[in-house]
Amino acid sequence: MTRGNKATSKNVPSAGARHAIDTYILINNVDSLEKGLYRYIALEHSIIDIRLEDSVSQEIVAACLGQGFVAMGTATFILEIQ
Repeated sequence: MTRGNKATSKNVPSAGARHAIDTYILINNVDSLEKGLYRYIALEHSIIDIRLEDSVSQEIVAACLGQGFVAMGTATFILEIQ
């Protein structure tokens, strides 16, 4: 991931360490966070909210072919590899 002149290094094999991997987190039961979908920003070591609706967990369960345990965990990490 790059932002301006900053870049992150990833511990994955690739030509030039250029794998584009975005990390999303489905939060279901964390005291200090609202339920919903967040994105991890590695350069800032922070998260931003994407969707803070209760229905988002069920949409992600559907995207995971109905695997209901996805919505039962405290937090579920979702990796998007481009």
